[in-house]
Amino acid sequence: MIGRHVHLLKGTYKGRDAVLKLSWTPVNRFPEGAAYAILNKRPVEGIPEIFSKGLLISNLNGYRLEFVLMEYCGKSMAEYLKGKTKKEKRKLVPSFVKQLTLCLAQANDTGVLHRDISAGNVCVKNGKVYVIDWGCAKVIGWGTTKDAARDVAEDTDEDTDKDTDEDTDEDAVEDDAAEDAVEDDAAEDAAEDTDPTQLKHIEVAEQWGFNATTVGQVEVAKDPFTGTPLFMGITMLSSSPIRGILDDLESVLYVVMDAVRPADTKRDDVQGFKFLDSQSLALSRYSIMMVEEKYLELFGIGNPGKIFRNLFHSMRRFLFEPGNQYISHQLWWDSTFKRQANWDAAPRFMHPKAIELLKEDNGQLKRPAEDEVNAGPFKKLAL
Repeated sequence: MIGRHVHLLKGTYKGRDAVLKLSWTPVNRFPEGAAYAILNKRPVEGIPEIFSKGLLISNLNGYRLEFVLMEYCGKSMAEYLKGKTKKEKRKLVPSFVKQLTLCLAQANDTGVLHRDISAGNVCVKNGKVYVIDWGCAKVIGWGTTKDAARDVAEDTDEDTDKDTDEDTDEDAVEDDAAEDAVEDDAAEDAAEDTDPTQLKHIEVAEQWGFNATTVGQVEVAKDPFTGTPLFMGITMLSSSPIRGILDDLESVLYVVMDAVRPADTKRDDVQGFKFLDSQSLALSRYSIMMVEEKYLELFGIGNPGKIFRNLFHSMRRFLFEPGNQYISHQLWWDSTFKRQANWDAAPRFMHPKAIELLKEDNGQLKRPAEDEVNAGPFKKLAL
């Protein structure tokens, strides 16, 4: 057995439609249940509600068996849109894109990168978009001193807020000053005294029985090989070792174009979705996206209408015209190339909160640099 093996069972749980997911996962890989445990630490819109999760077998010949019982999240976006009129689609799709960008931005801010945004992993139920199947996700670094300081400060806020109701005005002033000092000291201690690679989510690693450092390095090594090729970004198709949120957002563009593509066309009949080897698909996509007047037609969207045209043009400019000119060809051949984004185009398709969260790191990775360096010995495990 190589890689992940998944079994899905649909039923009901306490009167609600539910899915039970059983996954055999190599013990040196990141468990999906651990991804949900981290995502649920902070508000992340558009992920399934998890009813229960855990390990059934911790290690059998190098594999663990985990289960996740979650809410049923509806149909794929393409299936959901099939029964809609053109007018309904024009109203729904821009909202879906905003929801998707918010979900991925909040997950990125929490420290989790999905890495497999594809047609089957973007679902819609009652007009709400869900990003499912976080089984290929990775933690973007297991922590930084800045993250630790922020978490300690927030924990301190929660604890001290409980004691303010009984204070007099004079006491409150004194207590506020004392609390500020305690908070500053706690944040400073966290930043100075903790190993930067072992600050965040370690309790999740302990709960799920894996070594955070080893798993983190293996997942970085797996970056170029993780995902559904037909929806992967150009840099990932070119086996770039540098992977970040911009790559997932590029996948969103392909997923949405696939969803609005006429139902009577087959993917392999459309140049942009032809089943090619990874390098050929990367070069084909780079060439297609270069021509703003033709790319929609080459993805099977011959007559998009004004709303879709503006939506897709904005997404294209955000991803492929960072300096208001087409992105360098280094995107598909230089494995060290770090892409940037055109933030002027973002407000036309992206949720405002997503812009706020992503501009903090300009879409680049938040993991410590040591992760990538230390991943070297694990590269052979990705083959």
